[in-house]
Amino acid sequence: MRASLLLLFLGILLVSCEKEELSTCFDGIQNGDETAIDCGGSCMPCDFQASLDDGETPFDMYLSGISLKFIYGLNYEGGTIFYLDTINGSGFVTATEDQTTKLPWSNGSLIWSYALGEDIGTGLSNTNKIVAKQGPGEYAASICNDLSIGEFSDWFLPSKDELDLMYWNLKMNDLGGFTNNFYWSSTEDFEGDSWIQNFANGAQGSNFKEDLAFVRAVRSF
Repeated sequence: MRASLLLLFLGILLVSCEKEELSTCFDGIQNGDETAIDCGGSCMPCDFQASLDDGETPFDMYLSGISLKFIYGLNYEGGTIFYLDTINGSGFVTATEDQTTKLPWSNGSLIWSYALGEDIGTGLSNTNKIVAKQGPGEYAASICNDLSIGEFSDWFLPSKDELDLMYWNLKMNDLGGFTNNFYWSSTEDFEGDSWIQNFANGAQGSNFKEDLAFVRAVRSF
């Protein structure tokens, strides 16, 4: 009887220790036998980029317990991940460098393109509308629309909210290689103005379409 109770006690103690050890894998600090924050040792591997390179998807990684903070900034399908929809697994990557130093939003025509989408997922539609209205030339939406990186040629100028995610999820964490300058979004505000974002402080505002600003293309996956 005593032997049975002792074995039961040891079993409970072992399970308790295992649970305590695993709980440190998700506490946001490096402790236990971890080699970095919440990874290595008894936790998940730290080389998250290798997982993507080996065919795992960002959604697979998230479902396995990897925090979004470790997924954002990784390279995937031609660019750098800056957003993942944790419901359906879709997301966005940004090109790994600016497409140009500075370009105007318009092609010299201060007309409505009706690119009014602000939300996540509206940048592609905005870009298509801008290019259809503005025509050929070298301006923010056109160079994104014409961009080809590796096997991927479906790039576009991000919407106002997509651009904001790039700032908060990448720039604020010293990821993505952004400069402390103004970047164009694809979202129109008025006939002669469109939304822009200052990547020095995150402020967004409406700006004259013929002014010059930096451009960074994005694509969805």
